[in-house]
Amino acid sequence: MHNTLRTITAVVVLLTLAAGAQSEVDCYTEIDPSYKIAGMSSLIHISTPADIQRIRKEIVAYFWPKTGFPSDKMPAQVAKMSPADAPEWIRSIDSDNLATVDRLDIAMDYDLHSYIYHLHPVRPNNRLLIFQMGHSDDILAAGGRETIGWFLNKGFSIMTLWMPLFGENPRTARNIPGHDTYTFPTGTKGHNVMGELIGDTKGCFIRLFVEPIVVAINHAERKYDYRDINMVGISGGGWATHVCAALDTRIKQSFPVAGSLPLYLRRGPCPNGSQGDAEQEWAGLFEKRASWLDIYIMGACGPGRKQIHILNQYDSCCFWGVNYRTFAPFVTDAVFFLQDGFYDVWLDSSHKDHQISKKAIKEIDKHLCPAKAADP
Repeated sequence: MHNTLRTITAVVVLLTLAAGAQSEVDCYTEIDPSYKIAGMSSLIHISTPADIQRIRKEIVAYFWPKTGFPSDKMPAQVAKMSPADAPEWIRSIDSDNLATVDRLDIAMDYDLHSYIYHLHPVRPNNRLLIFQMGHSDDILAAGGRETIGWFLNKGFSIMTLWMPLFGENPRTARNIPGHDTYTFPTGTKGHNVMGELIGDTKGCFIRLFVEPIVVAINHAERKYDYRDINMVGISGGGWATHVCAALDTRIKQSFPVAGSLPLYLRRGPCPNGSQGDAEQEWAGLFEKRASWLDIYIMGACGPGRKQIHILNQYDSCCFWGVNYRTFAPFVTDAVFFLQDGFYDVWLDSSHKDHQISKKAIKEIDKHLCPAKAADP
């Protein structure tokens, strides 16, 4: 299997020019010729199911060195409420299918918390969709309102999450070695400072992004009988969707939107990525334990599992263009030859924003609900 995969993926376009070089092509529609042919072995480290298990265990040990994967951890508190008592942003969602709301409190190291809202439909289809927002306090931004409303109306239960330090999640941490109590700055800078201050203390700080989702799934499995659990994320939420799907196989279908590209595509004549987000390029994960291509493979592989990696061709922020064509066929082939799961990239050329578009919602619906989907 390993030799076959290496033969099939013997070439891939890699960056060879200096980071400051200028492209002579339209980076939105073409691939710069400076991305030259090189070996693939340094980017894909998976050729058997055993490789997936090994890498997953290494990452879990890196994130949670003392406790292991938090498969038994539950929310510290669950508060139930009617829609009338829910936050205004929930009441503003365009849906007549909201019955009740739960607010989950996920307590973590350093007295950091993640607050998750669990929306229960009046007419349920017994399926759960996790929605992860990116670097925004507004859970309904960037297509969040449309995505949540669309799938709630179709009967999905919805769990919504902010990234650490955003929304209702606190920005003040306690008992950080050498800092005691510390309030992180607002915006994307907060995650960079989190990486600087916490780093790999007690385990990699990226666990603080992943653990709330794992605990939410634990809660869903213990309290409900959902037919399947799926995940959609935008921007930093797309990043989280990639990483969580790679580690937690209970996430069956995942749809990361505008959330990542491999590290080699973030340099050179068509630099493309949210450079500055520490969690996006943390060497301890993406260079020492798993490449981004490994993460994609792990997120797609497994019985009944699928990952549709959605990118906006003309995105106003990041991860735009068509350079995904330099790696996507190799990831798709790797998953295919493992004979368990499905991976593909879907390019959205319908707009120029950093968002989940109506067209993308329709594409997600097509996979989650195979019957023909109407326009949102």
